[in-house]
This record gives sequence, structure tokens and C-alpha cells, in this order.
Amino acid sequence: MIYQRIITGILAAVFLLAGAFLSLSGDSHDPFGSNVGFAGILVRVGLMLGAVWLAWKELEALRRRASTIVVVAIGVLLLMVAVRPRLIPIAAAIFVAGLTINGILRRLSGGPGRR
Repeated sequence: MIYQRIITGILAAVFLLAGAFLSLSGDSHDPFGSNVGFAGILVRVGLMLGAVWLAWKELEALRRRASTIVVVAIGVLLLMVAVRPRLIPIAAAIFVAGLTINGILRRLSGGPGRR
């Protein structure tokens, strides 16, 4: 698992550097150039991966407690929010609904609950 954390940190740095390079190397007289939007997306995803890299140990503990589907769904929702910040209300609603359904299904199946 240590290699995955290292790769996540490297990808975060690459995305941040690529986003900074694209935003600084663009034409300063053309604020609506195609590189500006792409650079913003790269910086957002880089920041999100950097946050994942910093919180790796806590996320490992969450992964042990939660089901794989919930962890993957959280990752997809975080990437959605990183690319399109206006989707925060929709992502939050999907997240709460998913956790509720997961909790109900665990109680019905007799699976491990909260400790």
C-alpha cells in the first residue's frame, strides 16, 4: 500500500505542476483560451489528489470499515466535484443517500455495524 500512496503523491505533484505551467504559459491577452479551463481542471484534480495523499492513513481505516462500493463511490464523487464544483449539492445528496442505503443493507444482512 505504500507504493499507492507514493504514486498518488507523484500524480498530485504532476497535475499541480502541469496546471501551473499551462496557466502561466498561456497568452495573457486571451483569458478565454482553451488552456485556461484545462489548467484549472488540472490544478483542482492535483489539489484533490494532494488531499488524498495527506489523508492516506485515515482513508485506509475507512476502507477497512466501509464496503468497496462506498469507497469507490466517494472517490468518483470527489473527482466530480473537483472537475465541476457546481455539482457539490448533487454529489452531497448522492453521498448521503448512498450511506443511508449502505447502512440499511448492512443492518438487514447482519453485517458489521459501527464500532
